[in-house]
Amino acid sequence: MTLGARGQGVTPIAFRRSVQAELLKVTIRPRVSTATDEGATHQKSVSLKHEQGDAMMIASERRKGEGAAGAKATLLGGYGFTAPAARLEPVDVMALAATRSSGARARTTVLPRRASAADATVVDGRPRFQHLRTLGEGAQGRVELVRDNDIRRTVAVKHLLAGAESSEALSRFAEEIRVIGQLEHPGIVPVYDVDRGDDGQVYLVMKHLQGETMEQIIEHLRAGDAAYVGRYTPEYRVRIFLGVLDAIGYAHDRGVLHRDLKPANIMIGAHGEVTVVDWGIAKPFKKAPAKANDAVTIAPAFGASQDARLLETQTGAVAGTPLYMSPEQAAGLNDELDERSDLYTLCVVLYEWLVLLHPMRDKRSVAELFTALVLGDHSLEHLFDPAQSAGVPMEYMWIIRRGLVRDRERRYQSVKEFEAALKDVQDGRIPVQCHITWTKNRAQRFVHWIDRHPRLFTLLIRGARVLALVAAGGAVGLALSRL
Repeated sequence: MTLGARGQGVTPIAFRRSVQAELLKVTIRPRVSTATDEGATHQKSVSLKHEQGDAMMIASERRKGEGAAGAKATLLGGYGFTAPAARLEPVDVMALAATRSSGARARTTVLPRRASAADATVVDGRPRFQHLRTLGEGAQGRVELVRDNDIRRTVAVKHLLAGAESSEALSRFAEEIRVIGQLEHPGIVPVYDVDRGDDGQVYLVMKHLQGETMEQIIEHLRAGDAAYVGRYTPEYRVRIFLGVLDAIGYAHDRGVLHRDLKPANIMIGAHGEVTVVDWGIAKPFKKAPAKANDAVTIAPAFGASQDARLLETQTGAVAGTPLYMSPEQAAGLNDELDERSDLYTLCVVLYEWLVLLHPMRDKRSVAELFTALVLGDHSLEHLFDPAQSAGVPMEYMWIIRRGLVRDRERRYQSVKEFEAALKDVQDGRIPVQCHITWTKNRAQRFVHWIDRHPRLFTLLIRGARVLALVAAGGAVGLALSRL
């Protein structure tokens, strides 16, 4: 159960690769496996006759799947996993039509169209969805990029794979669809449609997201990519992170916990737009006051367990990705989770987003990771030393440190409180926590004083110049009198 080499020199991406089998290979879910993060429909959706513009668009989409050098991972549009880039050979439309026989119900177009301006308007009943390429596939499902021939746009379609459609798995898939459908927010991937194919498979039609995951951007930053380093400054990264908080705050206000927040589940577009994806293990919660001894009740439930016990709990009561779990989530206290659990994970994500290292980078096994989560807090040196080396402003680190404490009562109690702390720093209101923040606090106060009293400051500067000239003249006169 070795997770990788110890030490602070391990990069987050290298760390992920070394622990993939145990901590990051898949999201741990409740007892029944679901396809909420990795499925899409297999459509029987090939148009045998389409307009020239459609054909050009489809060819363009196919070419997007052919990595120029095959070096990058092909994004699954932020739907919970990635697929390695692979060169896609040109697809013969007639052959494709002959071989795709097990897709969704053959829905046809309903909107009229004209082949040219001179032709009459017709409704030809072409297949509604036309397969372009597979975005990714996992153990439970597939996500495909398809062309909607009615609206003339690309969409992502996901469904459970054959053999993974137990009644409970379908029930969880339906729950995910309903959760996402009720969270109508710009930062949450929207649901367009849901249907059942001729083969009985339920499939979900969603927006096709384009961009990069936060995880991929972290990898570029850690590698020192000049273009990414120049664009994603610490201040800009905090602004992007506020978009994540906006989406999660909306979900919390609607009574929904995400429970699987991590850089791989945050999509960032070309213009900085943020979308939080993979709501497969989201669950409703009721806001209720936590027990005063939260930090005490968690430890006995988990701390004395052995490795076998830890692994058994993972597949049973524990749901989430181990590296991004809160202490109470790792302890399997699912019925006691509230928004503070997501807030703990958000602080883990923000730390990694700014420092480019995971705060649990030195843990070598699931047992060691979970025990550290439920029995102790991070030391200042462990959190702050890498941050100082990375040039992260210390005021942000003090905010993160508060969010990473084991006792829920000492964390931020809501997204709004967490967001307000970050915005205060952005506005120059820096709490005094150490000698660095004290200096910045006084400097910011002086700057704000200048903004409020520009004329008085100008008079003071002029007066200082006069006094300097007088002092200089006096010094010259004294020197001459001694000659």
